[in-house]
Amino acid sequence: KEEKSRWFAELLSVQEEMSAEYTRGMIGKVHRVLCEGRAKSGRMTGRTDTNILTEFEGRETAPGEFVNVLAESAGSWTLIGIRV
Repeated sequence: KEEKSRWFAELLSVQEEMSAEYTRGMIGKVHRVLCEGRAKSGRMTGRTDTNILTEFEGRETAPGEFVNVLAESAGSWTLIGIRV
């Protein structure tokens, strides 16, 4: 069981590193985002066409509406940006 846990932790670490590299490559670009509503952070939230969770500042956006978002920063699994 310890070996399985160690292996899984190592796999997760590699996956997070790869995901962070991918999302960092999206910074500075405009992405079409399907709005899902408001995140716990207070920003609007949605997903890109490649299913990357995106939080963005801007006017209230209805769920189901497509918006353009300029990505300004990124985490391992999330983009943060502004509506343009």
